[in-house]
Amino acid sequence: MRITSILYLAAGFLSAPTIGFAAAECNFDRPVGSCKGTIQVLSSGGSTPSFTAEIKVQSSAKSCSKVEYSLDSTPQTTILRGGNSTQESLSGTTPISKTSIQVQKCTAYEDAATPKKTVDGLDAELNGTWLRKLNLSTIKGTVRIDLSDSGGAISGSANYAVNEQYLPGKWKKKTESKSLNGTREGVNVTLTLGDSPYPVRLVLKGRKLIGEDGQVWATRQ
Repeated sequence: MRITSILYLAAGFLSAPTIGFAAAECNFDRPVGSCKGTIQVLSSGGSTPSFTAEIKVQSSAKSCSKVEYSLDSTPQTTILRGGNSTQESLSGTTPISKTSIQVQKCTAYEDAATPKKTVDGLDAELNGTWLRKLNLSTIKGTVRIDLSDSGGAISGSANYAVNEQYLPGKWKKKTESKSLNGTREGVNVTLTLGDSPYPVRLVLKGRKLIGEDGQVWATRQ
């Protein structure tokens, strides 16, 4: 069984993998964040002692990512350069199905060919540290938000340093860190905090993220 598969792609999108775009210049020595990897079994067959399968490996990053997975505990790696999906052939000594393939990790890497996006003449990248101020009736303080945007796939963390009212007139300090992920399409950003079922929808305007109410949600530091 092959241990590592290195795939060099010319083009590909999640919904239309045959559409091309500018060649990526991937720097696999510089990870920029995590992504979501998925694997779909397209076909499988064979008989004892040789079984095969055709799979589709996908990444939420548009280019420059590695999807690491295992087939019956044997590690595999697919490297995606110029696209976010490709087909792969697997072989083994037991029947191959969706349950025998486990995605372990997806890592996005720097793409030097991706131009910086600008809004109103300002650098509008999400990468970096943002500050959100809370001044509610029961919680006051700040949230430091670290974001990594890799081709529209967002990952990061939110670190709370707040005072929380647990009884009328009674406050306590609280620090907490939560992971977050999301997506970006142009200036439209969607973030999900931890396991919350309620995503936050924002608009990126220069160094500010604006909420649906038109107010500043966070400012880049």
